[in-house]
This record gives sequence, structure tokens and C-alpha cells, in this order.
Amino acid sequence: MKISDFELVRRLNPTSDRSEDETLKVGRALMQPICGSDGQVFGRAFIAPSRHSFSPDGGWVTISGLRAARLHVEGVLLGEAVTAARDSAQPIATPPALAQWATKQAALIATSVKDEERQARSGEVLLECGGDIGACKLIKWGADWLEASELEDRLRSSTELVISFDGEFDYDEDQDDVHPKEFREEFQLSEEIALVLRHDGTILRVGSNTWPQSITGNPKWSDSNVAAYVRNIIREVWGNDVFEDEEERVVGKVGFSEISRRLSIFRPNDKEPF
Repeated sequence: MKISDFELVRRLNPTSDRSEDETLKVGRALMQPICGSDGQVFGRAFIAPSRHSFSPDGGWVTISGLRAARLHVEGVLLGEAVTAARDSAQPIATPPALAQWATKQAALIATSVKDEERQARSGEVLLECGGDIGACKLIKWGADWLEASELEDRLRSSTELVISFDGEFDYDEDQDDVHPKEFREEFQLSEEIALVLRHDGTILRVGSNTWPQSITGNPKWSDSNVAAYVRNIIREVWGNDVFEDEEERVVGKVGFSEISRRLSIFRPNDKEPF
């Protein structure tokens, strides 16, 4: 816990050995202690989501200095054993300390991470930890990544939102009249379509339990934390009686071929001001 932020990030990324490596620079900027109101330190970490829900990269939970479990963030958290063999551990960080750390992470990510997609992928972990997502990008609408306030403004000037809560679109051999390679390389998202990335915000799995949900008691949404957050924004802007349905829509093109998917459709009630 006493080594510098740079040295800790370097040890977590041993293949990035140059001080000017972008991975090390961003990690050093984001690394923050997780502390209780009494000053107790529960660890030091930062959110670094991969493009996949779970990645072999990340930090560790430690018990008496011994590594006991992998984390879905980069850093080190103090933990307590949950098995007699002491080969499985759960972090001892409290919900308030975790939420405060996550809120600080959101502010740092919004200002330090240039990759807007990475900001959006971080959102699920931020909300899972009880943090405020702040100015981090959370939804893609056409070519633009939007933060919460930008989404609100876009909704106020729109009469319909066509959105996927399942992340980016993949090739579907039953629907798409194009080659998989063409889809991967040439798919262009329509400007009228919005999407929320699908990402698991769980930091750690211990048996059948997931952390931090096991200590925060936050509900487990059928879509995702970010999807629930976006749905709340839609209702705040367009009212609780907003129209919601599902329809088949053109989501983009591969060359001259249209790509269609079944998506969620939201429209404001006619009686509600835009």
C-alpha cells in the first residue's frame, strides 16, 4: 500500500515499462485510495473496464499480503477470508467508502480519459459501486457519445428515441444479407439510433455472491445499471407516462445493405411538454 501510484500501476501492467506509456499515464491519473470517514484505508484502485464483461486483467484482493482473488478493476483492496483455506476473499471496504471512491473516479475519468467509449464502459462499475456517474459519457446516439445532461438536451429537442440496451450490434446470420467480415469492417450506425453498452459492473465473484452488490444491496436490473439510469432520465424529461414499445428498425448499413434489429422505442406523451 505504501508504493507510489506509478509503481503500483507499473506492476499491474508489467508489459508497459515505459514511463510515457499511455496505459501507465492514465492509470496513474486515476489511481485513488478507498478510505472510510475515519481515515481507514481499504485499498487503492481505479476502474479500467475491458471491452468484454470480464477480463483476466485487473487487481487483487489481499489477505495478510497474499493474493487471494482477482478484481474487475486495477489495484489492490484489503480483504477478509471467506474460506478456511484462505484462498478466497471479499474486500472489507464499506459501502460509503466505495461510493465516495466511485464518485471521485467518475470525475477523474470524465477529465482524464479521452476515449469516450471507455468512459461509457466505466459507467456500469461506477453505478454498481453506488457512485455518481457525473459527466462521464453513458450513451451513444448516432456518432455522438453523450453524458447525462447532453442526453437530456437531446431528448427535449426530439420526438422519439430508438435505442438498444444490449450494446453494439453483432452480425446475425439469420437476418443480415452480408458477409460477417463485411459487417465487422463496414457497419455504419444510423444517426437516429442510440445504444447503451452492455457491461457487467460486478467487481468480484465469490462463490454465488457478487461484490459489491452483496454489501450495497443495490437491485440487480434485468438490463444493466446504466440502462436503468438512462430509463430514469427518459422519464424525467418526457414524464412517467412516456410511450414505450418495441419495433423492428433499420439500425445502420453495410455498404448499400440495410441492417435491421428489434429495438426499444420511446416517445413523449402528447400531453407532456417536450
